[in-house]
Amino acid sequence: MMCPKCNNENVTIQLEQVGAKTKKRKNSIMKTLGRIFLIFCTCGLWLLVGRSNGKEKTTFQNKKTAICQQCGYSWTVKE
Repeated sequence: MMCPKCNNENVTIQLEQVGAKTKKRKNSIMKTLGRIFLIFCTCGLWLLVGRSNGKEKTTFQNKKTAICQQCGYSWTVKE
């Protein structure tokens, strides 16, 4: 890979994190009904067990950037 500005071959590539999104899934109705059933069957002892809030999934968006070590010019690398 060569620098488009000074035609030097001493180029490093860095991976930058641009953004992130978090999606949250709530508990299903079946889990909630199962928990209520267990609370009823154990005379309330199941209330001592902590409750799950659901699952979260985070996805990250990355960008590749090339930087010339001689002139300092940087540009985005397309895949």
